Amino acid sequence: MFLTDATSSASQLVSVSIHDGGGACIDPPSDGLVSVNWRKNMVSDVGGPPSSNDAIFIQFVQGPSIGFAGANANNTFYVGSRVPDPAVCAASYPKTLDAGAITVSGPGFAPLNITAHTQNGFTNYQSSLPTGAIAGGTYQLSGSVTSSVQLPAPIAVTTNLAPGTKVSSAITVTWTGGDAQSIVTVQFLVRRPTDTVSAFVSQQTVPATAGTVQFTGLLPGIFGSPQPYPTGKVEIIVIQEPVAGPTQPFAVPGFSMGGRHNWTYTFDYRGLTN
Repeated sequence: MFLTDATSSASQLVSVSIHDGGGACIDPPSDGLVSVNWRKNMVSDVGGPPSSNDAIFIQFVQGPSIGFAGANANNTFYVGSRVPDPAVCAASYPKTLDAGAITVSGPGFAPLNITAHTQNGFTNYQSSLPTGAIAGGTYQLSGSVTSSVQLPAPIAVTTNLAPGTKVSSAITVTWTGGDAQSIVTVQFLVRRPTDTVSAFVSQQTVPATAGTVQFTGLLPGIFGSPQPYPTGKVEIIVIQEPVAGPTQPFAVPGFSMGGRHNWTYTFDYRGLTN
């Protein structure tokens, strides 16, 4: 559970125990899972060339009633305020474990050894990979966990979103690539001069194979005529993720739910205006 004003602030996440009939809660037996996240982040902004970072993030998690996130929904549309993300609270989070050293390997880079580290009460495996390492193909984990995953190639955005570009609120965002394993979410964010944390966002999620998203530039007219999007500083974020989750499962001794691979490729275009 978390509380938010839906515009500029959100509380920490907290766990709430609920027992049917109001009786004392009894924790069910602990589950165990391993989450492997492959991340690519590209940021294009005023003042320099685009920056790109490839990384891997792994967690060994143990606790009662835990589970992997469900499937992402495609062919969806959202328009409104961007709700702040809640902060994670260590006291309400399942136990995170150090399972020993792990070696990561893949096409185009030498095997990389990573070990667990603990920060702010969480034990994680996290390491940057060589720039461009996540380019699609077969990647392996060995050591305390053994698994192989087929990662899709990142899409290539073809719309001109260079910093300083003035874009239409009715913009069409296009890309090439994209496979049947992935969906693409495109967010059109506007921050007006008075905005600090909050922002207007229009968001669409489509199959990656669609190759295009069209924004109308108009707010839905419920009790009147449609109104145009607000004007201001524009940021367009394109996110490529699995079309369904959890994906590409693998067995892990001692972990009842095994492991899953996930990928998130984020292309963040800033310094635009409408």
